[in-house]
Amino acid sequence: MDLTIESSSSDNKELKVLFFDLTNSPSYIKFIITTTIVVLGFMIAGIIQEYIFVSYPNFEYGFFLTLCQFIIYAICAALERFFFTNNNNKKERHPEMLMHSSESGYFTYDTTSPSTSSILTSKSENPSTPTTITNNMIFTVNNNSTFQHFKYYFLLASTMVLGMGLGNESMTYLNYPTKILFKSCKLLITMFVGVLILGKRYKSLDYIASIFLILGLYTLYNANQSVNLQFDSTGVTLITCALLFDSIASNIQDKLLRELDRSENELIYYSYLIGSIFLFFLCILVDQFIPAIQFCMEYPSVFGLMIAYSLVGYIGALYVNKMIKLFGILVTLTTTCSRKVLSILISYLIFPKPMVFNHLLAISLVFVGVFIRVYCKNKDGIDRAIKRFFGKKELTSPIPNKDIMV
Repeated sequence: MDLTIESSSSDNKELKVLFFDLTNSPSYIKFIITTTIVVLGFMIAGIIQEYIFVSYPNFEYGFFLTLCQFIIYAICAALERFFFTNNNNKKERHPEMLMHSSESGYFTYDTTSPSTSSILTSKSENPSTPTTITNNMIFTVNNNSTFQHFKYYFLLASTMVLGMGLGNESMTYLNYPTKILFKSCKLLITMFVGVLILGKRYKSLDYIASIFLILGLYTLYNANQSVNLQFDSTGVTLITCALLFDSIASNIQDKLLRELDRSENELIYYSYLIGSIFLFFLCILVDQFIPAIQFCMEYPSVFGLMIAYSLVGYIGALYVNKMIKLFGILVTLTTTCSRKVLSILISYLIFPKPMVFNHLLAISLVFVGVFIRVYCKNKDGIDRAIKRFFGKKELTSPIPNKDIMV
């Protein structure tokens, strides 16, 4: 996914783990805790996902797994909105100041407004936003409400459903390490669409990165063929389509967060809530809903594994965002890429597969391509970080906002 960061000191950044406030803890404690949660969260999620498809060969319900994932994510986001977002808003409100409810998106009110029985027109901070006063309260009709952005949430939810659903479906035809390497090659899909459809031009480093990615995938294909490892063309098609829809979803997320100024929690909540509804009907359409429920009734442990997979995945994604805010691009990128490498190695250890030298070469080529891509998009910021690491004097401004792939 594409994320936005701003480099700054992590000492004053808020960090809560469950109900423990670690805001005033030393930076190295924050780093150890967030890194551990991110690495363990995604590694455990990967192990559970592969275990489901390997240990239950008849489990061919990728969209139903995605439905469970979306429902759990929506519930977690709703709980976060209720317990954390509302509490934060309450802390920031003062009776003597104009108070704004970002959750409702409709009204603001002021307890110190003069009493009046009539409805008057009042000037608001936004000239285009009509405001009325009645019974000691100022009501501002917010034209930038959540409901006006539902068309983007519907589009985002549909692309996320297809991206994540097809990705889970591909596990029926591909092994987990192959899926991870293909997902790391999102740049190829992005550049393909950009060059052929949008007519975009990329930097030379982007093309060099794409060459490494292509060589890595080609080496992976030859390695799997040489040992007759699971590598079905149907799975390749599914994961490629998943990356395409994931790229589209990333652009919509960027528009909602940057241009339309929607909150991250709101985006997660509505996209997964709407996506759950889409997936319910999609599972019925592709005949996965009833058969999947019957499968879970026959093997109850599968349902528990799906819930666990969704929960640890949500926690991992949540703390990736926290790590970006605390430590910036270079640390987060190093952590997530290291996590992917560890996930692949652990997959080979826990679920034994034939492995040859070309598998290691393919992994190396792909991750070299990923690092080149990220360096290309964040060259100035990474160069400054390297200079600071080696003790050179900082002569320029802080790291600007950039996009990274995680």
